[in-house]
Amino acid sequence: MICALIYLLLFCLRQPISSCFRTRYAKDALPTLITIRFSHYCEKARWALDLLQHAASHKSTQEQLERIENDSHRYIEHSRSILTHMISSLWHTSGFSSSTPVYITRDKHVLKDSSDILHYVSDELCKLGKPTLYPTAEVEELENYFNQILGIHVRRYGYWLMFQTDDMEDELRNCWLRGTVGFEKWTQQHFFGPIKALATKGMNIQEQPSLISKQHIDEVFEKVNQMLEEHDGLYLFKTTYPTAADLTFASLAYPMIFPSQCDELIIKYEPNIMSRQMYEQVTAYREQQAGKLVLRMYEQDRVVNRIQPNHI
Repeated sequence: MICALIYLLLFCLRQPISSCFRTRYAKDALPTLITIRFSHYCEKARWALDLLQHAASHKSTQEQLERIENDSHRYIEHSRSILTHMISSLWHTSGFSSSTPVYITRDKHVLKDSSDILHYVSDELCKLGKPTLYPTAEVEELENYFNQILGIHVRRYGYWLMFQTDDMEDELRNCWLRGTVGFEKWTQQHFFGPIKALATKGMNIQEQPSLISKQHIDEVFEKVNQMLEEHDGLYLFKTTYPTAADLTFASLAYPMIFPSQCDELIIKYEPNIMSRQMYEQVTAYREQQAGKLVLRMYEQDRVVNRIQPNHI
């Protein structure tokens, strides 16, 4: 009986497990980004890797070094479902982390979070003759601040807004299904209720904690508003290009802004889709200078030049 249950479990999890082995051991495997498709931390990593591939593909050198450098920055994305993503993450990080994103480079070096990935991208951009994403120490400090405050509280408050009305349940279900296939998709479809309950408990998505999260988000947006006014520029620092701090703010704030470029990741910014409370809150954030920065960066700086997400 026990053997039968173990066999059934392994059969159900064959896809994420086989994916783990291929990305870790196959010699011909492309660099791989493991994600939860709609995660804002994963969007941060995806944005950086897309920026790197775009820069490499437009690098003008003699015969493009036979495109060796370009190929080294191509990657594929493996979107995992909520809960089963932990299998891939724990496997590739040797138990260090159960969260996403995780990036496996061509030489099988494992980058365990979005900040590691941004540092990797910055180093590779410098090799291509591009400016660093970390021109000053303050940039990394601000990135860490956004990671620790904005990222966590956007997740809780965003979910709380979506959980306030049953009318948005189908939109949430579709959001969680994006990028998943096979057994992982099946579990999301048939165990949506229990998964939602686990998410509610795990992230403490209750009214009081969520309203406290909103206060933290408001403080971050006000800080960004002030920086933009003080620097009188396009970005958070006096640069002509987005730094790691700009990229981190824009990606982690996207679930509060809903730029049209993210329609395939999350629900659309439309009054007939969102609840009235959510639509009004998102509109208020979009009208701030910080929100306008996010919209402008997605319009001008968000490049997509990669192999489409794939599953093995």
